[in-house]
Amino acid sequence: MPIGFSPNKDGNKVFIAGIPCKMTYFTKTEIRCTTGPRKGTIETKVRVEVDGKGMATQDQADFQYIDVWSSPYTWGYKNPPGKGDGVVIPAGQTILLDVDTPVFSFLVVRGELIFDEKNIALNSEKILVVDGGKLQVGTETKPFEHKAKIILHGHLHNKRLPIFGTKVLAVREGTLDLHGKVVPITWTNLAKTALPGL
Repeated sequence: MPIGFSPNKDGNKVFIAGIPCKMTYFTKTEIRCTTGPRKGTIETKVRVEVDGKGMATQDQADFQYIDVWSSPYTWGYKNPPGKGDGVVIPAGQTILLDVDTPVFSFLVVRGELIFDEKNIALNSEKILVVDGGKLQVGTETKPFEHKAKIILHGHLHNKRLPIFGTKVLAVREGTLDLHGKVVPITWTNLAKTALPGL
């Protein structure tokens, strides 16, 4: 039996989480399509049906629907959080941080917050990654190639969190996953002798 996709556009059907994916390009070995809308976050398989050949293998056909920080749909059809707001990413929600943020009073990550692959700044007085939450900048297999900034704001007189204090990035039963470009040389020569105590 010949392998590959159907040469007829209507002979290939793609579904993600049961939602049709609109075909934008195809060859006998490649299909590109635009996903249909779906509310909420879900990890699922891509299903490709080829006329006369059945369903394509799903071994490496993983897909994840996620929310985008800058979209009002992510925040219940409202503007994204503003300066001084407290923000909670609930368990089960994954958000792609695609814009610089204003300074939040706090950010609690119980779901997932993933930095988009571009220069991004996350600003907050306190950031808590808790209860299985995840804050991710790049991965081990795909390191972050731009500049990611996590900037903590505040001063000594800000409201203190029990145990953690103020101006904090804390992880409790969560994951902080940071992977950047490889730095080939991690040391340098001193211009002069460094004396003890100076």
